[in-house]
Amino acid sequence: MYQTVELTFAAETVKSNIHLYEDAGCVVPFSFAPNPQAKGTYVIGDEVTSSQGVTAYSLDTHLTERDSPFLEYGYTIFGIEGDRLYLGEDAETPAERPTELNFDEFFIRQ
Repeated sequence: MYQTVELTFAAETVKSNIHLYEDAGCVVPFSFAPNPQAKGTYVIGDEVTSSQGVTAYSLDTHLTERDSPFLEYGYTIFGIEGDRLYLGEDAETPAERPTELNFDEFFIRQ
């Protein structure tokens, strides 16, 4: 199974839509599973320096409409480089917020 993830940030609303596919080219939809979606609000917080020494910002989300596997509340950090958005892992509490960005996966601005 392969997937693409679409994130949309507009005003103070965040939407997430995961598309599942049977093939690596992401052409044939995966017929045995739903495409999870979520919607809610977000707040961009203070500037932080990641453990990698990169400037990032805190990001808090509250998903009011969601299918699994989304957390109702999420706490992470993000960084932007050009048209790429990098996130840290999603934590369940502010105290567990990550300090490291995941540079292996990123979102491309469309």
